[in-house]
Amino acid sequence: MMNVNTPKATRENLSRARSYLRRNDLIRSLQAACSAMGDILNARLIGKARYEVEVLVHEYVNELNKHPKIAAFFQKRKIHATPYIRYARGEEGEVLERLESILHAMQEEHKDTQQQKQERKLNKKQELLDRGKDLMAKKDYPRGKGVLRRVVEGWGHEEGLVTEIAMIFLEHQRYMEAVELFEQVIEKFPSDSRAYGGAVRCYKELHEFEKCEKVYMKALKQFGAHPKTLLNMAELYKRWRKLDNAYDFARRALSADPDLEEAKAIVEEMESRLF
Repeated sequence: MMNVNTPKATRENLSRARSYLRRNDLIRSLQAACSAMGDILNARLIGKARYEVEVLVHEYVNELNKHPKIAAFFQKRKIHATPYIRYARGEEGEVLERLESILHAMQEEHKDTQQQKQERKLNKKQELLDRGKDLMAKKDYPRGKGVLRRVVEGWGHEEGLVTEIAMIFLEHQRYMEAVELFEQVIEKFPSDSRAYGGAVRCYKELHEFEKCEKVYMKALKQFGAHPKTLLNMAELYKRWRKLDNAYDFARRALSADPDLEEAKAIVEEMESRLF
């Protein structure tokens, strides 16, 4: 059934369309205007209701024609005659088609622009990453670390990226810088197994056995008691001279994997020392 009064949604959409237009958000403005024009076409408006709608549409179309982005849109297409959009009584369908055509074109342009921005960001990231690697390879560590930290600051939300940069620091024996990043990854991306292994390597090199132990404990909680992890912990405790712990974890590793020769060797060695 057609509505004989000015639809409330129509007034609201036209008001919203003008508000977005004044905020330079043309896509949302056109979307709201198209919704309003669709409402009008589905309503049987007479008398005051018809007049009210016509005034609102005229006001919106006039503002739209004067907007700099609309002028630029048409001039880009070598259309200079104004007004760009015309409205008269009974031409709501034609206006809707015109607005939808402009909206579609702007949405496509916006999509292209966003894609170009994304490509520029990706190119910039790769450029900085390559430059940082090159500086590190040339042993220009201060500048190399600075460039790579810019990558972390700009793209640290991308899974795997910070681990990659931490591995570069580790490769060049920048253990403090590397482990700081590995710890960030463990906190933000707890399923990144490489970060745990990298952090352990750093802490071992720094003789930070207690911190190394904490990383292993996090790994056990995250990934479960894998025999290799248990063996690694046994080796850590042996190096740390915590022989009871070394023995316990070696036995747990051997229980989980009876063919683990390294675990068997630690158990035999610890038994000869402890008993």
